[in-house]
Amino acid sequence: MQTIGQSEYSFDRIATEAAYAKVDRSGAEACVCDACRNYVAVRARLLPECFVSFLKSVGVDPNKEAEAYHMGRVAAGKHFYGGWYHFVGELHKTGDFPPIAAGDEFSFFLCRANAPHLRALDGHKLVEVEFEARAVPWVIDLPEPR
Repeated sequence: MQTIGQSEYSFDRIATEAAYAKVDRSGAEACVCDACRNYVAVRARLLPECFVSFLKSVGVDPNKEAEAYHMGRVAAGKHFYGGWYHFVGELHKTGDFPPIAAGDEFSFFLCRANAPHLRALDGHKLVEVEFEARAVPWVIDLPEPR
């Protein structure tokens, strides 16, 4: 059993890695809207190293979120995004815990899987990793949404 924040979980890294290896494009890469195109362009420098390390430790490919979504512009050139990933495993202790801060403008938490997941993960018990990024730069050469 592992702990992150106040959540306790178990995981199957091999099964998770095998499922993610079957996925070519997912989440934001499978979408053509400007907000998702921006997210893909900035993702590598947006995700904090501690978050990426956590994802990799449970077998998740950080470039293959199940979903990324734009929640709005917070200031000129800065946007609020959210999204989620899943890994094969179980939550053993969960609740209304505070999110795990991974920098000033990024947080995440574990919860029971209830959002759509990658089809390659069908048939497995899943844990959902939800994230929020509150100051994502607009980097693509298209007008930013208001």
